[in-house]
Amino acid sequence: MTKSPPDFGASLPLDARRHHSDWPFKPSSHGKRIAFDGPNRTVIDGPFAATRELVAGFWLWEVKDMDEAVAWVKRCPNPMPGPSEIEIRPLYEMADLRS
Repeated sequence: MTKSPPDFGASLPLDARRHHSDWPFKPSSHGKRIAFDGPNRTVIDGPFAATRELVAGFWLWEVKDMDEAVAWVKRCPNPMPGPSEIEIRPLYEMADLRS
């Protein structure tokens, strides 16, 4: 099991700790993946092919934009013992549904 650094959750801004689990995700064309390989982090732009791999869970953060979300994920510990990825997707907001 991978443990987060002790200050990781506490260092999140209050808005980033709030979650909205009832909002749908935008398609992967709006997303990014952060590839973890040892201490290295690589950002990969979407869209992504459908995956058949297990999704072990998810976090929902309220951040000002995708750049801020990428910065937070780069600080995360690698979720797996070897190379892995975390995908970031924005959520639809009411303004998106009105247009």
